[in-house]
Amino acid sequence: MAKGAALALGTKVMKTLPITFDSDLSEKLPFDIAYWDGVHAAYRILFHEGQRYTELTKQTVHYSETDPADKDDQASHKVFMLYRRWPGDEDQFEVFGRYAFPNDIQSPVTIGYDLDRGDFTVEDAAGPGQLKQTDDDMKPYRSPPERGDL
Repeated sequence: MAKGAALALGTKVMKTLPITFDSDLSEKLPFDIAYWDGVHAAYRILFHEGQRYTELTKQTVHYSETDPADKDDQASHKVFMLYRRWPGDEDQFEVFGRYAFPNDIQSPVTIGYDLDRGDFTVEDAAGPGQLKQTDDDMKPYRSPPERGDL
């Protein structure tokens, strides 16, 4: 009896409280994209979670040395790193992509999104970098309870 009453009440509430779903989530960025700003020793957000891919405009930044995630890779000054932060992860960033350059990176660095390729692009004053993914960069997302953070 209580179950039926709860269902009936739920039906009444549903009529007065519309439920809407974001039907175009696949057209939006699911996480923040950032880079490490060595001058200010902080991650700087380039693209925010929820932005439409079609609205991601190129961002230009000044390259600063020393990256916290991979000092060996960054020490050569030939790799520019992009990081992602999932919603709810506050200050927890993980490597999203490594872009290798043939010579030391020359400022400014421009980061954009190529709609045709469906991927981010990074280029410095001398030209584009090559995406260099590793297995560690493509780890699947694990929620805070799965990671043991909650």
